[in-house]
Amino acid sequence: MSTARTKSANNQNTVASNVSAAAARAVEPVVNAIESSIANNFKSLTQGMTQFSGNMKQNSQEAIKTMTNNYEDASAFGKQAIESSISAFNSLVQSMDQISKLGLQLSQSMFEANVAAAKQLLAVKNAQEAFDIQSTLVKDNIDQMINNGTKLSQVSMEAANKAFAPLQSHFNSAVEAAVKKAA
Repeated sequence: MSTARTKSANNQNTVASNVSAAAARAVEPVVNAIESSIANNFKSLTQGMTQFSGNMKQNSQEAIKTMTNNYEDASAFGKQAIESSISAFNSLVQSMDQISKLGLQLSQSMFEANVAAAKQLLAVKNAQEAFDIQSTLVKDNIDQMINNGTKLSQVSMEAANKAFAPLQSHFNSAVEAAVKKAA
Protein backbone atom coordinates (compact mmCIF):
# COMPACT_ATOMS: atom_id res chain seq x y z
CA MET A 1 0.00 0.00 0.00
CA SER A 2 2.85 2.38 0.79
CA THR A 3 4.38 1.58 -2.62
CA ALA A 4 1.17 2.75 -4.30
CA ARG A 5 1.24 5.96 -2.30
CA THR A 6 4.87 6.53 -3.17
CA LYS A 7 4.13 6.00 -6.87
CA SER A 8 1.13 8.34 -6.64
CA ALA A 9 3.22 11.00 -4.90
CA ASN A 10 6.00 10.59 -7.46
CA ASN A 11 3.47 10.90 -10.29
CA GLN A 12 2.04 14.06 -8.74
CA ASN A 13 5.52 15.51 -8.33
CA THR A 14 6.38 14.62 -11.92
CA VAL A 15 3.14 16.20 -13.17
CA ALA A 16 3.77 19.31 -11.07
CA SER A 17 7.33 19.56 -12.42
CA ASN A 18 6.12 19.09 -16.00
CA VAL A 19 3.42 21.74 -15.50
CA SER A 20 5.95 24.17 -14.04
CA ALA A 21 8.37 23.54 -16.91
CA ALA A 22 5.61 23.97 -19.49
CA ALA A 23 4.47 27.19 -17.83
CA ALA A 24 8.04 28.51 -17.86
CA ARG A 25 8.40 27.68 -21.58
CA ALA A 26 5.05 29.31 -22.34
CA VAL A 27 6.00 32.49 -20.49
CA GLU A 28 9.45 32.87 -22.07
CA PRO A 29 8.21 34.51 -25.33
CA VAL A 30 6.10 36.96 -23.33
CA VAL A 31 9.04 37.86 -21.11
CA ASN A 32 11.22 38.32 -24.21
CA ALA A 33 8.56 40.56 -25.76
CA ILE A 34 8.36 42.66 -22.61
CA GLU A 35 12.13 42.98 -22.43
CA SER A 36 12.19 43.97 -26.09
CA SER A 37 9.48 46.57 -25.50
CA ILE A 38 11.39 48.08 -22.60
CA ALA A 39 14.58 48.12 -24.67
CA ASN A 40 12.72 49.87 -27.51
CA ASN A 41 11.33 52.46 -25.08
CA PHE A 42 14.82 53.21 -23.79
CA LYS A 43 16.13 53.32 -27.37
CA SER A 44 13.44 55.88 -28.25
CA LEU A 45 14.34 57.87 -25.15
CA THR A 46 18.02 57.83 -26.16
CA GLN A 47 17.20 58.91 -29.70
CA GLY A 48 15.04 61.75 -28.39
CA MET A 49 17.81 62.88 -26.07
CA THR A 50 20.33 62.74 -28.91
CA GLN A 51 18.08 64.86 -31.13
CA PHE A 52 17.44 67.24 -28.26
CA SER A 53 21.17 67.47 -27.63
CA GLY A 54 21.78 68.24 -31.31
CA ASN A 55 19.17 71.00 -31.21
CA MET A 56 20.71 72.40 -28.05
CA LYS A 57 24.15 72.32 -29.63
CA GLN A 58 22.92 74.19 -32.69
CA ASN A 59 21.04 76.75 -30.58
CA SER A 60 24.02 77.26 -28.29
CA GLN A 61 26.38 77.72 -31.23
CA GLU A 62 24.10 80.34 -32.74
CA ALA A 63 23.74 82.10 -29.40
CA ILE A 64 27.47 82.05 -28.71
CA LYS A 65 28.30 83.39 -32.17
CA THR A 66 25.92 86.32 -31.73
CA MET A 67 26.86 87.07 -28.16
CA THR A 68 30.62 87.11 -28.59
CA ASN A 69 30.20 90.58 -30.11
CA ASN A 70 29.28 91.95 -26.70
CA TYR A 71 31.38 91.02 -23.65
CA GLU A 72 28.71 91.83 -21.08
CA ASP A 73 26.10 89.72 -22.83
CA ALA A 74 28.56 86.85 -23.14
CA SER A 75 29.38 87.08 -19.44
CA ALA A 76 25.69 87.05 -18.49
CA PHE A 77 25.08 84.15 -20.86
CA GLY A 78 27.87 82.15 -19.25
CA LYS A 79 26.52 82.79 -15.78
CA GLN A 80 23.02 81.75 -16.83
CA ALA A 81 24.41 78.66 -18.58
CA ILE A 82 26.15 77.58 -15.39
CA GLU A 83 23.01 78.20 -13.35
CA SER A 84 20.91 76.27 -15.88
CA SER A 85 23.41 73.43 -15.90
CA ILE A 86 23.40 73.24 -12.11
CA SER A 87 19.60 73.26 -12.10
CA ALA A 88 19.49 70.55 -14.76
CA PHE A 89 22.02 68.44 -12.86
CA ASN A 90 20.04 68.78 -9.62
CA SER A 91 16.85 67.75 -11.44
CA LEU A 92 18.66 64.79 -12.96
CA VAL A 93 20.00 63.65 -9.58
CA GLN A 94 16.54 63.92 -8.03
CA SER A 95 15.01 62.02 -10.92
CA MET A 96 17.62 59.26 -10.77
CA ASP A 97 16.94 58.93 -7.04
CA GLN A 98 13.23 58.65 -7.80
CA ILE A 99 13.86 56.03 -10.49
CA SER A 100 16.10 54.04 -8.13
CA LYS A 101 13.50 54.09 -5.37
CA LEU A 102 10.77 53.07 -7.80
CA GLY A 103 12.88 50.21 -9.13
CA LEU A 104 13.58 49.02 -5.60
CA GLN A 105 9.88 49.19 -4.68
CA LEU A 106 8.87 47.30 -7.79
CA SER A 107 11.50 44.61 -7.24
CA GLN A 108 10.55 44.24 -3.60
CA SER A 109 6.83 43.84 -4.36
CA MET A 110 7.56 41.19 -7.02
CA PHE A 111 9.88 39.35 -4.62
CA GLU A 112 7.23 39.36 -1.89
CA ALA A 113 4.59 38.07 -4.31
CA ASN A 114 6.91 35.27 -5.45
CA VAL A 115 7.73 34.29 -1.85
CA ALA A 116 4.02 34.14 -1.04
CA ALA A 117 3.39 31.99 -4.11
CA ALA A 118 6.27 29.69 -3.19
CA LYS A 119 4.75 29.20 0.25
CA GLN A 120 1.44 28.34 -1.39
CA LEU A 121 3.17 25.85 -3.69
CA LEU A 122 4.77 24.13 -0.73
CA ALA A 123 1.34 23.58 0.83
CA VAL A 124 -0.37 22.08 -2.24
CA LYS A 125 -2.07 18.74 -1.93
CA ASN A 126 -2.31 17.83 -5.59
CA ALA A 127 -1.01 18.73 -9.03
CA GLN A 128 -4.13 20.75 -9.97
CA GLU A 129 -3.56 23.11 -7.02
CA ALA A 130 0.08 23.50 -8.05
CA PHE A 131 -0.94 24.22 -11.64
CA ASP A 132 -3.53 26.81 -10.54
CA ILE A 133 -1.07 28.58 -8.26
CA GLN A 134 1.66 28.50 -10.92
CA SER A 135 -0.73 29.85 -13.57
CA THR A 136 -1.84 32.69 -11.32
CA LEU A 137 1.77 33.49 -10.45
CA VAL A 138 2.82 33.59 -14.10
CA LYS A 139 -0.12 35.82 -15.06
CA ASP A 140 0.51 38.16 -12.14
CA ASN A 141 4.25 38.35 -12.90
CA ILE A 142 3.59 39.18 -16.55
CA ASP A 143 1.09 41.86 -15.59
CA GLN A 144 3.54 43.31 -13.06
CA MET A 145 6.39 43.29 -15.59
CA ILE A 146 4.28 45.19 -18.12
CA ASN A 147 3.09 47.71 -15.54
CA ASN A 148 6.56 48.12 -14.05
CA GLY A 149 8.14 48.62 -17.47
CA THR A 150 5.55 51.25 -18.32
CA LYS A 151 6.07 53.04 -14.99
CA LEU A 152 9.85 53.06 -15.40
CA SER A 153 9.59 54.32 -18.99
CA GLN A 154 7.24 57.11 -17.97
CA VAL A 155 9.39 58.16 -15.04
CA SER A 156 12.50 58.07 -17.25
CA MET A 157 10.89 60.26 -19.91
CA GLU A 158 9.66 62.72 -17.27
CA ALA A 159 13.14 62.77 -15.75
CA ALA A 160 14.77 63.55 -19.09
CA ASN A 161 12.28 66.32 -19.85
CA LYS A 162 12.62 67.79 -16.37
CA ALA A 163 16.43 67.65 -16.43
CA PHE A 164 16.78 69.30 -19.83
CA ALA A 165 14.05 71.92 -19.37
CA PRO A 166 16.31 74.54 -17.69
CA LEU A 167 18.93 74.17 -20.41
CA GLN A 168 16.40 74.37 -23.22
CA SER A 169 14.78 77.42 -21.64
CA HIS A 170 18.14 79.11 -21.19
CA PHE A 171 19.24 78.52 -24.76
CA ASN A 172 15.88 79.59 -26.18
CA SER A 173 15.99 82.86 -24.21
CA ALA A 174 19.60 83.41 -25.25
CA VAL A 175 18.73 82.97 -28.92
CA GLU A 176 15.72 85.30 -28.59
CA ALA A 177 17.89 87.97 -26.96
CA ALA A 178 20.52 87.61 -29.68
CA VAL A 179 17.92 87.90 -32.44
CA LYS A 180 16.46 91.02 -30.83
CA LYS A 181 19.93 92.62 -30.68
CA ALA A 182 20.64 91.71 -34.27
CA ALA A 183 17.36 93.24 -35.47
